[in-house]
Amino acid sequence: MARHRDRRWLFPNSRGSGPVAANVLSRSFAAAVAAAQLPGGRRATPHTLRHACPERSRRAYATRLLEAKVDTRVVQVLLGHENIATTTIYTHLTEPARASLCTLLDRVMSGV
Repeated sequence: MARHRDRRWLFPNSRGSGPVAANVLSRSFAAAVAAAQLPGGRRATPHTLRHACPERSRRAYATRLLEAKVDTRVVQVLLGHENIATTTIYTHLTEPARASLCTLLDRVMSGV
């Protein structure tokens, strides 16, 4: 699989000097929608993807980022939240935090 080397851009332009232009992304997305023959495809835009995934998928995405110790501010930016309070909805007990809590409680309660 071909990969670009510049980690700053998820979709770099052809020169690798910046992000791909929005119109290039839109045309590529439109071509993919047409090729997939999706119903209502003419109305689909790249922004549609953000609203297409159910809440559970966004929660899983945010949770996985937080489990990987990605900073909450970075998760805020990736999810497109203007307010950090919106992002904190996803900071519920993640699986590693739950496991650490169980270990801690086991240690604390071992002599009781």
